[in-house]
Amino acid sequence: MKQVKFIFIIILINFSWSIGLKSLLLPVDAISMASSNAGIAQSESVKINPAIILSQKSNSLSVSLNKWLGDIKGSSLSHYWRDKYVYINSYQVDGIELWGTSPQDEAIGDFSVRWLCIAYGQGFKINDNLHLGLESQGIYSRLYTQTTKGILGNIGLIYKYNEKYKLGLTAKNFGYLDSELNEDYPLEFGLGFGWNLSQKICLKLDVVENNSTDMVLRSSVDAILNFFTFTAGMSHYDSNQYFSGGIKLDYRHWSISYGILSQEVPALGTPYSIQLTLNY
Repeated sequence: MKQVKFIFIIILINFSWSIGLKSLLLPVDAISMASSNAGIAQSESVKINPAIILSQKSNSLSVSLNKWLGDIKGSSLSHYWRDKYVYINSYQVDGIELWGTSPQDEAIGDFSVRWLCIAYGQGFKINDNLHLGLESQGIYSRLYTQTTKGILGNIGLIYKYNEKYKLGLTAKNFGYLDSELNEDYPLEFGLGFGWNLSQKICLKLDVVENNSTDMVLRSSVDAILNFFTFTAGMSHYDSNQYFSGGIKLDYRHWSISYGILSQEVPALGTPYSIQLTLNY
């Protein structure tokens, strides 16, 4: 089983860089995963656009359990209050067997892979229709003895034309990065459009320009039915496309969300996220 994990890691490294899956981002919460990270102009997840914090209806505390490709598991904890938020997102794989360069009967030891992100953000109300969000992230990852660490920044804007139409802009992953792994977080610019077809249905369309994958088209739709919100999303790349979906149940001060992402390599599994939120 440990050897299988090692194979998964090698596949993921090549798979991510060759087709741009890294730009899908590691799952942070079920809401962003269900929508394929679409929603620059309108969403409930500040991970998509930090300016979204100003449209939150209440303070909230949220925890999510996430599974990425190759059965790599992680978790996230976030807290929204007033015009500020903080979240911690982590992934790790332990017990990967380490083999030398010459044939041996047994592994010479174990090593692990770890990834950690700590973020703080704040929103600023420029006027009733224009909101600005700023986010700073501390990044740390380690593969065996090699590490990547740095501080990155994200900026977001949301313009509310009226109750039906919204526009959003984002600039992400600019800052300082020191990597022994040759790792890079590509600079990304996004433009989003949100259209509330009715009080129950919202359509979101995003265009994202990414240094590693060129142009990415993302879209999603939310449909509200009583206590439930159903979400379907899609990300379209030059080389491939990915579909996602999810459901959220709101009951009193609690909500539980589930998001899932489909991809075409069965051996890598199906990423998903389960999120529990307390609104207060």
